[in-house]
Parts: sequence; C-alpha cells; structure tokens
Amino acid sequence: AFEFQILTTSYDGTAKIWCPRTARCLHTFDGHSGEAVMTATISPDGAQILTAGYDGRAKIWCVTTGDCTHTFEGSDDAGRGTG
Repeated sequence: AFEFQILTTSYDGTAKIWCPRTARCLHTFDGHSGEAVMTATISPDGAQILTAGYDGRAKIWCVTTGDCTHTFEGSDDAGRGTG
C-alpha cells in the first residue's frame, strides 16, 4: 500500500524520498551531473518521480529501486520548471 512520503531536491544534484514517520531517507536519486535539481514531482501512485535539473536533463526514476528509467536531454534551461 502506498504510504505518504516526502520528496526533496538539492543543489548537490540529488533528489531524496523520505519517510516522515522515521525521518529516514528511503532513496537518493543521483544523476544530474552535480548540477542542482530544481524541481521534482511524484506520480499519483507513488511509483515514479520526475526530476529536472540545471544540467538540462529531466529524469524518470523508479521509487522502489532508485534506478533511473528514462533520461530526457534538453537545453541548458530545462531545469527551470516542469510546468
């Protein structure tokens, strides 16, 4: 069953999923070339997250495994918003 989670982004190029009950980091999603991850969102079913960073990439991640499943290459300003 889906449990409430907190999604954060960072200037170190990572996004993290946290358990609010334990304050424990469940997964660190690292793949934006050390550039800031400026925005992220979680899918309605909690299975995937989308991150966008100043490296010009948007990435889809599997919450369960922490693996990046898709990378979308864009321009240098791609991380300035997802919509």
